[in-house]
Amino acid sequence: MPIIYNCSGYEDMETLELLEGTVDIYIPDVKYSDDEIAFKYSGVKDYVEVNRVALKEMKRQVGDLTVDSEGAAQKGFIVRHLVLPGNVENTKKALEFIAKNYQKILL
Repeated sequence: MPIIYNCSGYEDMETLELLEGTVDIYIPDVKYSDDEIAFKYSGVKDYVEVNRVALKEMKRQVGDLTVDSEGAAQKGFIVRHLVLPGNVENTKKALEFIAKNYQKILL
């Protein structure tokens, strides 16, 4: 059974380094594509940079998503996006980033 790390995507690199070799599937969020919106809703000023560095590290550790013959995830990387009402541009930019950088994931 795979070990899944379901997280906010705002992860410390030291934590991710400690998890290397333990986690089979990372499921991070990409909540924001704009630091002003991140600060408004989550009180963090550097969300976008921290999130993107964390995603890159997670992907490096586990690679593209692989599934078994029944379609169950076994190893890899699945990204979620939080759609905020009234913030269509945030969603567009987040999805553009995901599509550009992580083409072989399930949304």
